[in-house]
Amino acid sequence: MKGYSSQKIINTAKCLFLKYGYLGVSMEDLAKKLKITKAALYWYFSSKKEIHKKVLEEIFKEFKTEIQSALKKSQKKAKLQEIIKVYLEFGLKEKGLIRILVSSNKETQIKSQILNFKRKTEELISNALKGIVPKHQLKFLINILNGILLEFSYLNSKYKKSNLNFISKKILELFQFDSNLK
Repeated sequence: MKGYSSQKIINTAKCLFLKYGYLGVSMEDLAKKLKITKAALYWYFSSKKEIHKKVLEEIFKEFKTEIQSALKKSQKKAKLQEIIKVYLEFGLKEKGLIRILVSSNKETQIKSQILNFKRKTEELISNALKGIVPKHQLKFLINILNGILLEFSYLNSKYKKSNLNFISKKILELFQFDSNLK
């Protein structure tokens, strides 16, 4: 067990969960990937569900940090465009996360974890966009962003960061934010 930590287990589990989903990964799979015994794995965590919860908490913490950084922009338009880019960049970086989020009906063992993660993510985005996006357009914008992320994830689209500038500008145009934001 020398050299192992709960953080190393969480990082490895994150990779496996994002690639194969919750049901596609067993404690045995995780132990093999880490080159430790299942008993050693259970020494750190009592269950796969507990590990999954920690993975989602870590992903949310990373996402929150990136959104908070985007909020440092002074102009509303720049702030909105940056939040859109951060949301999409995060989705590109964590492609498997989208699969996890839309699989909540199949993976009933962790449905509450996934629904809680979705709620927290939507609250974070809603709070970040408060005063920038009219309330009646906020849910629509979030759904557009989620649709783009689904395309990234399921169609294995080869979007690059440079495309995100274009996409975020088009979203601003779609919502006619250019004329409303300064």
